[in-house]
Amino acid sequence: RRVLFRSGMSVATLLKDPRPFATLDLRIDYARPATPKKPVIAEAECYRITRSVAFTRAIAHQGDPKDPVAAAAGTFMLGTKGKVTRAQAISKEART
Repeated sequence: RRVLFRSGMSVATLLKDPRPFATLDLRIDYARPATPKKPVIAEAECYRITRSVAFTRAIAHQGDPKDPVAAAAGTFMLGTKGKVTRAQAISKEART
């Protein structure tokens, strides 16, 4: 679930103004079990954004990005009905 949050936040940080968006598709591939009691680091990027759709990819690892615990790819529809979330509003504040 954190990978989804990170993927969504990668979209939110690229929007000029906070606006709602919805998950169209999210694929998570679990590569291996995480080592217990060792932190899991999630890294995500929005690598393409169009007028209506954003494309993301993410990995989760425990210190070595070349040895991921999971990998994800997601697409998000921009400008959907709904309210701007607190996370989207915070990301706008962080850019200013």
